[in-house]
Amino acid sequence: MTLKDSRDQTISNAALPLLTGRKWTPSDTMQQATSALRHKDIVGHVQQGRGGFGLAAREPTWRKASTSERRKLVVEEVRREEETARSAKAVCYALPPDGRRPPA
Repeated sequence: MTLKDSRDQTISNAALPLLTGRKWTPSDTMQQATSALRHKDIVGHVQQGRGGFGLAAREPTWRKASTSERRKLVVEEVRREEETARSAKAVCYALPPDGRRPPA
């Protein structure tokens, strides 16, 4: 990501593709994270719970962030997506095989 965001055209064009294996590719993951950050930038700050607007800490937006802040935002978004996938898988394993919850 550092090489692709370089101002120098020679360096940004020379970025080599990273190969990690069968399960995921860094370029696809980075593309999904940047598109999620751009979407979050378009949607804007949303209310969560009963707190109202302005009470939550402001996160830097994608279009106003510097290149180092953008790298940090992408890393945080990738971690957030992985944590969401991990918790969804944990919930799936917690349910019984027939999908119904046991009576309380």
